[in-house]
Amino acid sequence: MSINKAHAAILFDNIAVTVERFHASVKLHPKAIFLGYADITVTTLMGGQDLGNSLRLRGIQCKVLGENFRLDMPGDKVERDGKTDYIPYFFPLSGELRAVLEAKVSMDARIIAAVETAAQMAAGGTDTASAEAEGNPFRA
Repeated sequence: MSINKAHAAILFDNIAVTVERFHASVKLHPKAIFLGYADITVTTLMGGQDLGNSLRLRGIQCKVLGENFRLDMPGDKVERDGKTDYIPYFFPLSGELRAVLEAKVSMDARIIAAVETAAQMAAGGTDTASAEAEGNPFRA
């Protein structure tokens, strides 16, 4: 999925994302590395100033799929016509917002530590989800 990097850069500069709680539970799976669950707070900013508008998102799954850090929102599994569908309680409505949330959460020291633990556990080692050290990764 391609995103509009200019829009993502604006979002990155105008929201603050804080990982309030992270429960590490590193598990290696054939196609993914499950890192744990996070509660995050998303706050809108203008000129770097907190506008007082915040949203707390709880129980978000943090994982690495392939080479990418991913967030999965909590939800319910629903059986329909013999198939299991996953219905999240909330989710970003744009790829840009999802990308910014994932980038900012992946910068938390606890998430980085979980990725390093997973790398040590994995056969042959991997550093698949190393977070951006500083700056806005959506700026060229």
